[in-house]
Amino acid sequence: MFPILTDARPGRPLIVTIIKAYNILFVFGHRNSKNRKPIAAICHGAWMFCSAKILKDKKVTCFVAIKDDVENAGALYEDSPVVVDGNMITSRHPKDLPEFCKAIISQLKK
Repeated sequence: MFPILTDARPGRPLIVTIIKAYNILFVFGHRNSKNRKPIAAICHGAWMFCSAKILKDKKVTCFVAIKDDVENAGALYEDSPVVVDGNMITSRHPKDLPEFCKAIISQLKK
């Protein structure tokens, strides 16, 4: 399976907050990260990676409002449309979807 953690509706970080209540997604993200399977998050979706504790020393991007959260989780923040670090793909917001989708497709072809 290939999880894509997204809340592609501007102003809707509540969805991620609700999803965070379900521990199964943390386990899923953590397991896929350890197994080097592609994982992706856009916008506030990177909060899931914070909670799964899989951001240490990873280069990532996210919605600017949670930049401090990803940095506090040990990530190296970049303000870019898409950041790929190993099996992790992150993107800032829905305007970056074309680049985000291309990065996901590239990872799936590997």
